[in-house]
Amino acid sequence: MVNTSTTRVERNAEAVAHQQIVRRSADMLRWLIDNHPFGIYVLDAQLRFLHASKDARRAFANNLPLIGCDFRETVRRVWPEPFATNVLAIFERTLITGESYVSPVTVERRLDLDEEQAYDWRVDRVELPEGGHGLVCSFYDLSERRRWEARLEQADRHKEQFLATLSHELRNPLAPIRTAAELLESSDLTSEHVAHARQVIVRQVRHMARLLDDLLDVARIGQDKLALQVERGAVEPIFEEAIEAVRPLIDSLQHQLEVRLPAARVWVETDAVRLAQVISNLLTNAAK
Repeated sequence: MVNTSTTRVERNAEAVAHQQIVRRSADMLRWLIDNHPFGIYVLDAQLRFLHASKDARRAFANNLPLIGCDFRETVRRVWPEPFATNVLAIFERTLITGESYVSPVTVERRLDLDEEQAYDWRVDRVELPEGGHGLVCSFYDLSERRRWEARLEQADRHKEQFLATLSHELRNPLAPIRTAAELLESSDLTSEHVAHARQVIVRQVRHMARLLDDLLDVARIGQDKLALQVERGAVEPIFEEAIEAVRPLIDSLQHQLEVRLPAARVWVETDAVRLAQVISNLLTNAAK
């Protein structure tokens, strides 16, 4: 004879175990949705929020509480026109036809944040547990990645501009060094010629060394900055070095350069190499 009470207890135990499994499964599903790298939210047939993952709630943080809200109103608070109307048309068409929509990367300025945001998103029609159709939208916030990409692009532009400037500046000392070297090859050298050529080479090599230090300073390349070495000194040697750098160009173009310096010595607080570059660049542009 079958013990009905024992059978009933066993069935109850099986039912309780099954319910625990279902509950754990539901908890795991909610955990997966909340910790998924994509934001996910679910809408009912009236386009009201039924569920929103942690990332979705974060994306709509200025529109909480989200559950039960009308998606149409939320979209119009978040996005400008005509983008908001276009999004709503996509969701309504997917709900009616069942045809999924995969968006290209969307970059728009949000009304509630007053900043540009970028999303990769898609919307699909689904069968809801209580029956009928709803929509699930999954999206990935690309805003931070795009900001980093913009920073990297800007850093690359700075590097290119920095290197272009240095390559231009490195050419300036070469002309006087070449002229001094040609002078040293002359057959009728005087001691004054040798001394002058030596001074030119020493000054311009020192100038090039400063430029090469800048070239090797990776931190300044990334920031598009040059370090200044400010010291007190007379202005006359600065002009002499600048003119010395551009003199070969002036002579080759058969220009005449007249220099008038104050009778009294003028002192300045400056980076002598950089100021000489500025004057040399002005004279080079004028000569050209």
